Amino acid sequence: MDKRHPFHSNPAVQFPNAAHFVFFYEDTQMLLLVWERDFTKALYLVLDHQEDGTLVLDYPGSLFTERLMELVDTVFFIQVTENEVDTKYAIGAYFQAGEDWFGAYYPRESANMSDILPEIVFFKIVESGATLEVQEIEENEHKTVTEAFLNKYREILHIQM
Repeated sequence: MDKRHPFHSNPAVQFPNAAHFVFFYEDTQMLLLVWERDFTKALYLVLDHQEDGTLVLDYPGSLFTERLMELVDTVFFIQVTENEVDTKYAIGAYFQAGEDWFGAYYPRESANMSDILPEIVFFKIVESGATLEVQEIEENEHKTVTEAFLNKYREILHIQM
């Protein structure tokens, strides 16, 4: 049991009723907390990963948070139906390849499997009026998108080829 007084200035904090989603917004690693009961969301900047699994977090600021919330509210969570099977995905990375923007998505049920890199699928993210939408990538874009993703995140995600 921790012997620190209750007003300790650097407490270990947990949110047991929130779903945790770590993702990259371009080069910035973020943590999205979602409380399912009323779908309340909070964003934090990930400053560091400590060896014991602790994430060192900071508030990213209101302007950055507002910009990211558009992404979170429109294309962060998607559901894909393939062969009559629905799979729910969360975005793991939002990145640019060439002139276009893409999302690397992973199955939501794999979010708590910390030691295993889940299957990743790519979708194009495009502006549609005043909002964002997800589209399938074209066959001729797949190689460019995969290479851009690997160049940006291979070392960070410890992807072995």
